[in-house]
Amino acid sequence: MSRAPMVGDTRLDFELLHQTIDRSRVLRAIWRRALGSEYPEGVDPLSFLTKADLHATKKALSLGREHRLLDLACGAGGPGLHLARTTGAHVVGVDLSAAAIMRARQRAARMGLTRRARFLVGDIRATDFPSHTFSAIVCFDALQLIDAKRSVAAEVSRLLASEGRVVFTTWERPSGRNSLCRLLKGEGLEVRENREIRGWAARQFAVYKEIMCRGPQLFRELGAWAEALRDEARREPARLRRLGLRRVFVSAVARAGPGAQKASPFDAR
Repeated sequence: MSRAPMVGDTRLDFELLHQTIDRSRVLRAIWRRALGSEYPEGVDPLSFLTKADLHATKKALSLGREHRLLDLACGAGGPGLHLARTTGAHVVGVDLSAAAIMRARQRAARMGLTRRARFLVGDIRATDFPSHTFSAIVCFDALQLIDAKRSVAAEVSRLLASEGRVVFTTWERPSGRNSLCRLLKGEGLEVRENREIRGWAARQFAVYKEIMCRGPQLFRELGAWAEALRDEARREPARLRRLGLRRVFVSAVARAGPGAQKASPFDAR
């Protein structure tokens, strides 16, 4: 689902959204219609994540049963749990929203993944995990909401084990001074892939069009949140075009070296 407009306190906004979103069948129908065959059924991402994005992520991370995956800004846990279920990896999710973490834990239980999944309320800019804990990290469609992007890049670098890999999807200008690639390189990571995601704008604008068309139905399910979504749908296409933003897929790896460390013995289960 779409990221919420940033009005008022960010944590409160997402708390309210996660407390209401499960009862919206219309919102899921909108995403299914707009994304078509690329809709990741059963994942229910709070984003514009597609099947192709998830496939590219698995390829970039090379996950297996021996790996520990960290999902930053995990929301209700759908993408991270999908990656855990399809690769055998253990997953830890972190999000500011307690309501989202509760939904993620419930989803893990329904999927029978409680022994391989752990979800915690926390700040992705400064987690409490030991250094070099994770084999892989993902952050889907969330970095654009964070002012201190350099702090996120530094935390990713600290948490990745030797030769650990990270994948981001986010929106940014093609050559911004503080682009994600520059931030990751500045933290000693080697960028492996940096590309605009094919077809992202058509899918995103189709979602916005559907939201505008189904306003009354959404209001019956979501109340005031429906108007917030419609406000985003009205404003966002013009803002994206005006700022020249593009949705990108970025992957990077922690370089191995003489002082490189393997994953720490932290128990992600």
